[in-house]
Order: sequence, then structure tokens, then C-alpha cells
Amino acid sequence: MEDASRDDFSISPLMVLHRKMKKTATSRFNASNRLMYHHRFSTWSLSIYSAGLIALSIMPLIGITASMTFEQQQFVQIVLALFVLIVSLQMSANDYSGRAERMHRCALDINRLCYRVLHYYSQPNDTHGKSYLRVIKDYDSILGAHENHMTIDFEMAMVWMTDAYKLSKGRRFWIRFRYSMHFWLYGLLLFLMFGAFGLIFV
Repeated sequence: MEDASRDDFSISPLMVLHRKMKKTATSRFNASNRLMYHHRFSTWSLSIYSAGLIALSIMPLIGITASMTFEQQQFVQIVLALFVLIVSLQMSANDYSGRAERMHRCALDINRLCYRVLHYYSQPNDTHGKSYLRVIKDYDSILGAHENHMTIDFEMAMVWMTDAYKLSKGRRFWIRFRYSMHFWLYGLLLFLMFGAFGLIFV
């Protein structure tokens, strides 16, 4: 991996700051996307499990018979209801949608600050010192008002920022794989749902 920050001390402090802020903004955009995926997958999981519970309740009423006994079918319904409760509590506790929106807003604020840095950089050199201090103050205020992103969000930024990070194909694959593993629970829930229906009606 080649990190473009290795020559930070050879360029203007304003441009060093601009480079760091672009990395942070990209990481925050990635965090927003990750949280929004969690929100969507949680919503779909909850919807599918709720629909499954309704289907299990009405199937006997329309003449569809199950291969399980009534007591076993009731047990499966209770387990599915517990999964619905778990997903609901997870969505409520983690507030994926609200956090994703706040992360996105943070990234936009940092991006706007990046444009200000480019404007300051075009001004005479003797003004750069004061401009740098102003930007640092605003940057710290933005970071202090929002939660931090995860390491995987920064690693995904490394994947996207090909001009700053030269990653091997293997490293890119490993980062994307670890990113996708943040959503393994939803695949498991879907598998358990269809497995439950298979046990009941096959």
C-alpha cells in the first residue's frame, strides 16, 4: 500500500489538511451508506418475518396442511415472533436511519470545508496561516458534533481513493469481504425463515 500522506511535510499545510479532510469525508459517506444498508436490511427482515407469521396463522384457515403437529407449529411461530422482537429492538436501539443521516450531513459539512480550503489556498501565501487556523477550528467543531466512523469505513475509503492508496487486488477483496460480513445476520435470518417454512410444509 502506498500512502499519499508520506510527503505531507513537503507541501502546503492547507493542502495537507485538505487531503486529510477528503479522506474523512469519504469515510463518513461510507459510514452513512453502511448504516443505511443496516436500516434497509433490518426493515426488510422485520417485514418478511411479520409476513411469515401472518402466513402461518392463516394457512390452516384456507386448508393448507402442515407436516408438523399443531404443537410443533406453534413452537415455530413463537420462535419467529421472538426474531421479530429481536430485530425490532435492534432497529430501535441502533437508530440506523438517524445515524446514517447524521453521518451524511457530517460528510457534506466536511466537503464544504474542503472547498473553502481550496479557496484559501488560491489566496496570497501570507494569509495561509490564519486560514489554516480557521479551518482547523471549524473542522474540529464538525468532528466533535458527530460520532466517529468505524475502521472498515476508512478502509473502504482506501479502496475508493485509488489516487491516494495503491492497494493490491487481494487487499481490496479482503476489505470488501470484511465490509459485507457486517450484514451476515440478515442472511442468517432469511435462511432461518425459509428453513422454518421448509420444516412445516415439506
